Amino acid sequence: MKNPLLPLPTVLLLHPAQLELTCHLRTSAVAVVGSCITMTGPLNEEVLRLAVQHLPVLFDVFRWQFDPACTNLPATVDTNYKLPELPWLDFSDEPNPRQTADAWIQQRQLKAFDADFHPFFDLILLRLSATEHRLLVRGHQLLLDETGCDRLLSGIVQTYTRIMEGGRLPDPAPAYAGEVAAAQLYTASLAYVEDEVHWQKEFTELPQTLFPNRNYDLTAPAPYRFTTSDSFGRALRQAATALDESPDYLLMAALTLFFARINNQTTCTFGRVVAGRQIKSQMPVVGRFDRLLPIRLRYQPELSLRLLVQRIRRQHRSDNSHRHFPMSHLSRTLGVVRSSLFDVLIQQQPAPPALTMPDLVCQTARLTPSGVYAPLHICWQVGSTHQPAGLQVSGLPNYISEGDARSLLVQTKHLLAEFVRRPDAPIASFEVLPRFIREYLSSRAGRWFTDKRTSDPARLTVPGR
Repeated sequence: MKNPLLPLPTVLLLHPAQLELTCHLRTSAVAVVGSCITMTGPLNEEVLRLAVQHLPVLFDVFRWQFDPACTNLPATVDTNYKLPELPWLDFSDEPNPRQTADAWIQQRQLKAFDADFHPFFDLILLRLSATEHRLLVRGHQLLLDETGCDRLLSGIVQTYTRIMEGGRLPDPAPAYAGEVAAAQLYTASLAYVEDEVHWQKEFTELPQTLFPNRNYDLTAPAPYRFTTSDSFGRALRQAATALDESPDYLLMAALTLFFARINNQTTCTFGRVVAGRQIKSQMPVVGRFDRLLPIRLRYQPELSLRLLVQRIRRQHRSDNSHRHFPMSHLSRTLGVVRSSLFDVLIQQQPAPPALTMPDLVCQTARLTPSGVYAPLHICWQVGSTHQPAGLQVSGLPNYISEGDARSLLVQTKHLLAEFVRRPDAPIASFEVLPRFIREYLSSRAGRWFTDKRTSDPARLTVPGR
C-alpha cells in the first residue's frame, strides 16, 4: 500500500520520548515488554486481521525502525510502508494446548529481536481451539512500553468491535513526521528553559547512589525477579487505606527513611515512571511512552510521616509540571557517566485493561519483561479481576543480592506497619529495623547500625529469613 502522505525523508530524528529512553537504555540489555489477551468464544479471524491492519492509525512502530548499534540512532522511514501482518500458530492438535501455548509464550518473551526478521515488534495469534485464541504483543522497550501494549490491544479490540457492528473504519494515515517536528520545537522554546532551570535547581550536585560503593552493569545477564508474599501486599494496602495515600508514595517514604538512616544521607534520589511525557497534543496519537524521571527526597527528622508524604506528593507534582525536559541533558550538565541519575526505581503499574469484544470473553495479562530498567526495580502491580495485586522486585546480583533485596522488603514492611500505628509521630522516632533484625545484628556486631559512620547495607541478609 502506498503511503497516502507526501514522501518522507529516508532518515528521521527520533521523537524525544524514544530518544530519552534510548539514552537511558543505551548500555542496558534488550528490554522486551509484552501483553497477551485470551479470547474465548467464536472469534472471526479475518475481521481480527483487518483490525490489525488499521493499527497505524494509533501506532507508528510498524513504519519506522532504527538500529540501536548506531551512534546517532536514526529512524528510517519507508515511503512505501507495509501494513502489519497477523501470523498465527495452531496448538489445537497438542495434547495440552494451553500448557504448550504458555510455554511457547514464555520462551518467546525471552527471545531478543532480530532486526532482519522481527524488527523490534511481534504480533502473533495463537489458536488453542475453535473457541479459544490468544493474541500476543511484544515490543522493544524503546518503541513500546507496558501502557503502549495496553493501548495497542485496546485499539485492536475497538476496531474489531466497530467492524463487527458495521461501523466505518478510518484509513491508515501515519503522522510520525509531523509529531517529531512539533516535539522538536520544544527544545527551542521558553518552556524548555523553564524546565531546565527547575531541574538544575533540584540537582545542584551529583546525586549519591543509595547503595554506596556498589558497581553494576545493566547488561549483566540473568537478573533475578520475585513477587513478595501476600502479607506484604496486605501491609501496603492497609497502610494506603489507613492513611488515604498512594502505595508508591508510601514506598518512597519508607525507603527514604531506611536509606537516609542507614547511610546517613540527607537526600535520597529514586527513579519513577511517568506516563505520557510527550507533548500533550500528541498523546492520543502515538501512545503514552513511559519515561523515567528522578525524584529527590529530603530527609528531615522533625517531620511527621504525614508531612513527609505530603512533601513527596508536592515534589511529585512539581516535577511533573516540568516532565518534558530530557534527563539526558541534565546528566550531561552534571557530568554523569552512568546511564541514569538513580539506581533504585519505584513504579506503580496499573491493572491490565478490561476489554470486551462481541460474543467473546476477554482476559488480559502482562508478560514479565526481559531485561531491567534499573539495578533495583520495585513495582507495585495494581490488582484486577484476573490478577491479584502484588509487589514485584527485579534486580542485578552484582548490585544487590536477592537475599539482601528480600531483607530490604522485610524492613520496608516493618516501617509500613509503624506508619499505620503512628502516622503523626516524627519520622526520627521510627525504628528502621524490626526487632528480630536488631537483635541478630547486635549479637554479631553491636555497632553495625548504631554507628552511622560504619553502616554497611551490604550486610543486611539475615539467615533463615
